[in-house]
Amino acid sequence: PHAELRDAQRTLLAGVVRRDGEWVLGMDGRIAGHSESAAQVLALIMQAGELHERKGTPVRLVYSDALRDAAQAEAKEKGQTFEEYKAELAAAMAAKKNS
Repeated sequence: PHAELRDAQRTLLAGVVRRDGEWVLGMDGRIAGHSESAAQVLALIMQAGELHERKGTPVRLVYSDALRDAAQAEAKEKGQTFEEYKAELAAAMAAKKNS
């Protein structure tokens, strides 16, 4: 796996794998989505971790250098840092949720 989000009991909450040229995001034992965008899946699994933390569940997220590097390169191509990309995606998702 390229990323794993686990709780304090080491239960797997979410993960990212690379399959057939796409990044696949799994949550709660099911495929939650897939994308060619490393930045998108890394931002989404980070947001999932932040949600768990806000609800009082301590989590640990580990991710591969390959996923991190691909996400940073993708954001850089758009003229952003990865943190800027992540914030923009979160804002877009919040706006969509509230519409």
